[in-house]
Amino acid sequence: MKGGLRELVRVTKPGGRALVIAFGSLQKAEFLTVFIGAIRTAIPGFTGPSMETPPLPFQVADPEKLRQEPAEAGLKQIRVEAVNWSMEFRSAAHMWDMVTSNNPIGAGMVAKLTEDQKAGVRSVLDGLLRERSRDGLAILNTEVNIGVGTK
Repeated sequence: MKGGLRELVRVTKPGGRALVIAFGSLQKAEFLTVFIGAIRTAIPGFTGPSMETPPLPFQVADPEKLRQEPAEAGLKQIRVEAVNWSMEFRSAAHMWDMVTSNNPIGAGMVAKLTEDQKAGVRSVLDGLLRERSRDGLAILNTEVNIGVGTK
């Protein structure tokens, strides 16, 4: 993370602004907590990703850390704003595809599952999403932090 921020600052023109978008707390990432919950329901004993060292997209979840790390990399006048990102899912298959193909955390969690286990997870997801569905869409909310700083 720190190397990436240093590179971002290095390539930013003097006086230019840099933007960093990062997930907020993992516990407030419903797309992931619902997905992990479905796996745990379908596969007793499943532990999920380690929370001791959060996955990379969640390593600056704390807004203060999102201010501090870019400052250490050389940015000034850093503002951080927490916003809600509402994600819409049409079905369990749609959510499965989004979480496992666009997210290395999701892909890693299902990589070693058998086809029967995957089917079981999709079945649980289908029920969870149906409970939250309105007009054919389930909306899951995720906290996102947006940081902007000047070089």
